[in-house]
Amino acid sequence: MRLASVLVTVGVVLAPSPAASAAVPVAPTPTAVAKYRFETAVDSGDSVEDLSGWHHPLRLRTAEGGRVRSVAHRDGYAAGFPAPCRTGAACPRAVLEAADAPSLRPGLRRLRFAASVAALPSAVGDGAVVLSKGDGPGRYELRLGAAGKPNCVIADQSGAVVLARSTTPVIDGQWHRIVCTRTTTALTVVVDGVKVGSALVPAATNIGADAPLRVGASDLSGRSERFGGALDDVVVVVGG
Repeated sequence: MRLASVLVTVGVVLAPSPAASAAVPVAPTPTAVAKYRFETAVDSGDSVEDLSGWHHPLRLRTAEGGRVRSVAHRDGYAAGFPAPCRTGAACPRAVLEAADAPSLRPGLRRLRFAASVAALPSAVGDGAVVLSKGDGPGRYELRLGAAGKPNCVIADQSGAVVLARSTTPVIDGQWHRIVCTRTTTALTVVVDGVKVGSALVPAATNIGADAPLRVGASDLSGRSERFGGALDDVVVVVGG
């Protein structure tokens, strides 16, 4: 069984937080602090290994019978998530979650977070979170809008938001690589190697939410914007 899809985005900015610009050392080279390939069977209940070496395994959390299934991708597997709920009392839900750690909080440093996704319009609903580190001030997230248009989002510790988004939907049944990159001046969206959106970033934008890193949803609540497609090759890179 093979799935497919993707995301991307252009930009909007709000004011920075002067109080949030604490001195943070700048890493001389970019370092992958989380990296997931889903080569083991995610529906076995085992945690997903973090291949970065920073030891941030993803653990499966479910509600109302939800599960994450293994989906064939290339010569291995991807993770397939439950479809968004439409109506009715039962709502199978699932999310993969890694515990918070200082290494996952970039602060003022460069940040890159990315995933390969495959989905159809029915997998998105009113919006879908592919990856998130927090859902309030200090967060970063990769998401799909209601029309399947990708969004890269970061927020200062004060809650000021920077949004980069694409005007082109990507829920076309094909695998796509989406990369969000934050530098000292910009947040950009790249899809399949092509820059498709950007937004200005105030220099003092400090990203440091002390929340879990989640894949496939922002949480397990019935109202959360959950992704119902397949994803693979999730990575978070800090510094550089």
